[in-house]
Amino acid sequence: MLPEIRSRMRLTICDATTAMFERRAGYKPEHSWRYNGLLVSEDPVALDYIQAGRLSSENGRSMD
Repeated sequence: MLPEIRSRMRLTICDATTAMFERRAGYKPEHSWRYNGLLVSEDPVALDYIQAGRLSSENGRSMD
């Protein structure tokens, strides 16, 4: 990677205005809820872990 790009801060932004926990394509209101938020992190893996935990807790499932 080029040094001028590597030295810049990178953010991963997740639009979480409406969250869905069904794996199928398309919007289904029965599998969604209004979260009304943005999740922002410098670490994309940490962001994915946090959002997976929120989805699991909303869906009533354990992440394990």
